[in-house]
Amino acid sequence: MQPGKTFFLIVLASLAVLSCKRGADSLDMPFFELEGRVKAVSWTGGSGLMSGQWSFSREGKLERGAWKVESRDLPGRIKSASYIEPGSDPREDTMVGHLEFSLDRNGAVRSVLNRNDFGEYGYEMERDIFSGRLSSLSLRDMADSLVYEFRYGNYVCDSLGNWTSRHFTVKCGGEAVNSGTESRIIVYYDE
Repeated sequence: MQPGKTFFLIVLASLAVLSCKRGADSLDMPFFELEGRVKAVSWTGGSGLMSGQWSFSREGKLERGAWKVESRDLPGRIKSASYIEPGSDPREDTMVGHLEFSLDRNGAVRSVLNRNDFGEYGYEMERDIFSGRLSSLSLRDMADSLVYEFRYGNYVCDSLGNWTSRHFTVKCGGEAVNSGTESRIIVYYDE
C-alpha cells in the first residue's frame, strides 16, 4: 500500500473512532433533550410526555428512570420502554404501559407509540429547525383522529444550553383546554 493511502486510512479510522466515542458520551442525552455531562434530571409539568426523575451514567446512558428500557437500536439508542408504577419494593413494580420510539438522526424523539390499558396512541413531534427544541406535539388515537395538540415555547435555558422551563398550551378540537409550564432540575457531573 502507498504511504499516502496508509496515512489517509489511519486518519479516517481515527476520525471514525472519535465520532463513535463522542456519540457514546451522550448516548441518551438527545433523547431527553439534554446536552453535556448530566448526572440526573427531575422533570415536572402538565404535558405528561416525560414527567419523572432520571439518572445517567458518566457516559450519558440512562441508568434509572420512571420507566424501564426494554430494547435499544443498533447504535445503542433507546428503542422501546415500559412504564413502571413503583411498588413499596422493587420486586412489586408493575408495568402499566409500553412505549416504542422513533428517533431522528441526532437521537431526539420523533414519534412515540404508547400502548396502555386505555388503548394505543401515537405522539408525533415537530422541532424548531434552528434550535432543535420541541415546538409541537400531536397526540392521535389509532383511528388517526387528532386528540390533543401541544405547543411549546418561551424556553428558559441554563448556562449549558439545557432548558429548565418551557411553556405549553394544549388544544383539543382547536380550542385551548390547558396551559402551563414544564420545568426541569438538572444535576451535572463534576468535570
